[in-house]
Amino acid sequence: HRPMDPIVRHLKKREALDTTPIRKSIWAWMHKIGAHVNMSSVENHPDVHDKFKRYSWHLDLEQQQCFRNAFRTVKLLDDFFYVEGWTTAHGQPIEHAWIAYSGPEGLIHFDPTFELVLSLDLERNYYAIIMLNEYEVNQFAQETGKYGGWMKHQAWKRLRCL
Repeated sequence: HRPMDPIVRHLKKREALDTTPIRKSIWAWMHKIGAHVNMSSVENHPDVHDKFKRYSWHLDLEQQQCFRNAFRTVKLLDDFFYVEGWTTAHGQPIEHAWIAYSGPEGLIHFDPTFELVLSLDLERNYYAIIMLNEYEVNQFAQETGKYGGWMKHQAWKRLRCL
């Protein structure tokens, strides 16, 4: 019997503790549609590595700016998707953004903030909630005036329409 994943445990706990029905529904929605994903290193994919190398000064990646880093990557590089969800830092679940690349090998997830800015190990849990293409990223940025932090916004929009 495997212990419950810390991210799933966190989402279930938040759902149980929240007192408002809509927020309970948001936590339940995140748990229901979320999926664990595996990260890959940019170094293991020469075509992706070349793109990052070529455009690194345009990307201007920064620490503690995961939403901005993923946003800028999707805006500047073709075939990338913005992904928002959860990961763990020091064993604790945190909201996080990263990117996915659609290439000849299929969809591959990368974490530019943890790997390229902080040089951290990618051996952690990643739980994807939303994945957006460049058009959707532009749309959300215009609606909210933000680089990211959109998964709760997306949940709110979907649940309001039900």
